[in-house]
Amino acid sequence: MGHHWDNMDLDAVLRVRAAAVGDDDVSGLLANSPVIARPDDAGERFARWVDDDRPVATTSSSLRVVVHHVETFWTQRSRDNVVLFHYSDLERDLRGEMTRLAAALGIAIAEDCVEELADAARFDAMKRRALELAPNSDIGIFRDLDSFFHAGRSGQWRDVLEPEDLAHYDARLRALAPPDLATWLPSGFGSGAQPG
Repeated sequence: MGHHWDNMDLDAVLRVRAAAVGDDDVSGLLANSPVIARPDDAGERFARWVDDDRPVATTSSSLRVVVHHVETFWTQRSRDNVVLFHYSDLERDLRGEMTRLAAALGIAIAEDCVEELADAARFDAMKRRALELAPNSDIGIFRDLDSFFHAGRSGQWRDVLEPEDLAHYDARLRALAPPDLATWLPSGFGSGAQPG
């Protein structure tokens, strides 16, 4: 939970972003955003993220922002050119999901090739090659590239929260998202949600 944010050099991110696309669209946001102390307690940080009701355009990360973002493509999932993949489904059946991706792209792929690609895409294999695989590794936005691939277990954030935190998250998610998306978002299609 929050590992990538902790590992990012925000000043470097903003410099790179400003050089690439300017900062006119965020300068007002940054200037008008109050600095809020980050609680030490994981549950308190999580509750702030879950309960943040600021409009989507005024904050970079909250449960509301995540639901809004995912819902923009969730509503399009039945289109022929949209295929959704969830990390939990990749964990459960990486070869099957790679085969599904190849089929969606119209690529014929041999089973032994799928196996080779799946072996290279497994979390432990990618973690071993973090220095060459971490995105934007050449522009200095991460403090520690070795820890970019942190643990690779879907839902690991649940381990640091109390049952009441988890119940609050589930209730809030169901209030923000349509039922099918609220089922898919934390668990993927393996949860029983249908791919559209």
